[in-house]
Amino acid sequence: MNYTRVLMIEIPTFSHFVKNVTRKASLDMDVIDAVVEPENALELVRAHLPDVLVVDLRNESNGIFNILKTISSEYPRLLMIGRTKDPEINFVLDAVSAGVAGFINEHICLEELVKAVYTIRQGNPYFPQNIVHQVVQNLQAQYAVVNG
Repeated sequence: MNYTRVLMIEIPTFSHFVKNVTRKASLDMDVIDAVVEPENALELVRAHLPDVLVVDLRNESNGIFNILKTISSEYPRLLMIGRTKDPEINFVLDAVSAGVAGFINEHICLEELVKAVYTIRQGNPYFPQNIVHQVVQNLQAQYAVVNG
């Protein structure tokens, strides 16, 4: 696998931690930049041309899905991972339709992030077990209401 360039739209503390650890651990991954404001994401994608974009999706009210759709349409090969907490099914569908190929938990360890990056780089989606469980529960609840 080639060296992976990662751009993060994230909480600065987490991004800086990941950046420092990936460099010290000699992983085939480098956090090239971190941005707090999603509005600056497209500009940084254009400037750095990352392989993977890690996006904090915990506040979807900031228009992040529209930004991701724009990025995805301009850079269809850019892989995106959303960081989230217990998403509803519609949230997951919106994120996937915006181009998100995988999810990581709100509180993750570096190993999970690395696993997610490597998994989507191999062409596979990445969904942690607790997010899969939450989505399945939401689907079951919706099915129960429809078939009441």
